[in-house]
Amino acid sequence: MTAEGGSGLLARLSSPIASRLCLRLYQGELGVSPDSYGRKIALAVLLSSALSSVSMALLALRLCGLAAAPPELLLATGAASLSSWAIPAYLSLRPALSALGRRRACERELPFLTAFLAIASASGIPIQVALERLRRSAFLNAFRNEAQRIEKVRRLYALHPYDALVFEARQHPSERVRDLYFSVVAAQRQGDAVPSVLRDELMKVFSHLQGTIKTLSDKFSMIASAEMIAFILVPMGALTLGTVFSSAVSLPTLLAACIGLPSVTAVLLSVMIDSSLPKELTTPVPLKGFSIALAALPMGVALAAIFWVAGIPVPAYLAFGGVLLSSLAAASLYYRPMRREVSQVLAALPAFTRLVAEEVKKGSSPGMSIIHFSEARAFNQHFDRFLHRISAFLKIGVPVSEVAEAVRAPWVVKATFELIDESERMGSEPKSLDHLSELVSSLTLCMKALSSQTRLFTAVSYMNTLVLTFTTVVAVDVIGRLFAGALGGVSISLPFGLSFMTGSQFELAAAVAYLAVIYDAFLLGIVGGKLSRGGSVADGLMPAAVCVALSIAGFLAFRELGLIRFIFGV
Repeated sequence: MTAEGGSGLLARLSSPIASRLCLRLYQGELGVSPDSYGRKIALAVLLSSALSSVSMALLALRLCGLAAAPPELLLATGAASLSSWAIPAYLSLRPALSALGRRRACERELPFLTAFLAIASASGIPIQVALERLRRSAFLNAFRNEAQRIEKVRRLYALHPYDALVFEARQHPSERVRDLYFSVVAAQRQGDAVPSVLRDELMKVFSHLQGTIKTLSDKFSMIASAEMIAFILVPMGALTLGTVFSSAVSLPTLLAACIGLPSVTAVLLSVMIDSSLPKELTTPVPLKGFSIALAALPMGVALAAIFWVAGIPVPAYLAFGGVLLSSLAAASLYYRPMRREVSQVLAALPAFTRLVAEEVKKGSSPGMSIIHFSEARAFNQHFDRFLHRISAFLKIGVPVSEVAEAVRAPWVVKATFELIDESERMGSEPKSLDHLSELVSSLTLCMKALSSQTRLFTAVSYMNTLVLTFTTVVAVDVIGRLFAGALGGVSISLPFGLSFMTGSQFELAAAVAYLAVIYDAFLLGIVGGKLSRGGSVADGLMPAAVCVALSIAGFLAFRELGLIRFIFGV
């Protein structure tokens, strides 16, 4: 094929790809033209196809007996061809993932944007002017970028600000943001009462949050069912077969069923939890402590292997569980004061915003109200300390938004104080802060409703851990040991090439099973804590420590103390 023919083929392939991805590229803010991006995908597809063709040709020649290609070469080319398809897959999914990230970021800040526009309209400021002020926002990062995009569109096409807003609304990946844009533009153009429209939009935001929380129970039952299947039923089936028939389930299969499948399931459930929990109600935390806690996994496995090889009379699962438990306990203690501070600050925020709104109605400015309540009122230890730092900077003339950047507090609190500061700069009307007060109160109520909906899921993880430990001891120490001890050394002809497990094979399978239970208990605690304690994997450290402790206690009670033998009489 000539260079002209190759470029023509590349152009024919890239043209439909570019036409299909142009909207996603714009929504995802990738900053690349559709034609160049389409050429990248087309080139990656052509190269992957060529590599796959070579692999298939070598395989066909070997099967037909025309050429004796080494198995290593076939394996290498096959692996290379399969892995090469990851590049076009990533390039194809990247615009959609970027647009999804933009949508989630905007929907997280949507309640505060609506409150900000409501405060501005109550103060007599048009929507386009409010959006211009939004370009200087310190904490509404997503909508600061949206305001900058609207301004770029307005300047590029010489549009009216409302026309630019409508243009961006039509291309926005979030339907909720589109509805808000269309509503405020229609109200502004038709001369309707914009504050009333924005109040209705706030009610829609609250209704959406409440509806999302109400539908979580169905998703939780699905997650619980997936946990039961992946963490209990499938490993128990593999253990029962593997500890009886050595030829039916090999050691790699046992590892895949008891460790691989639960690991993949935990990742998928974590992604599902992220997509189910409203981002408006969660507070992210740094994952440095969690990363350090994960280092205990290879350390525990190494220690268990050393004990196993050296013949030290300490169960390998106990060494692995002890290392993992100590690491989880230390990491959870690291996060505990941080999470307590977040909960106390969020708990005091509704009362504080209501008091500020009432003071503004009496004629005081929002900044003076903050200084007054920092000296005259006590909320709780953490919120009082935060408020005193804010007021100290206010007394020397530093704006609230700049102070909040230097103070450690949840994003919701910083965004709230930024809106208070903006209301003062815009000349707050007596009732303008009522919108913000209602927003904070509604968000707090939604957080409490979410906590009550998800609180039971940690208990479900504890129960699944105990069930997993008990059934593993039954499968290994009762069923498996019975067959291995009675029939492992007997030569019996079994159908389908099956054979009973010998003593050495049984001990190795039992060690793998017990280590897998400790690891699966860790995953159960992480997933349960993430769902019920705040939406972050760091919130699952304490439940994970409890689950690991329960599994160790279950092994000690059922196996070491002989409770399982007493129950079954063996």
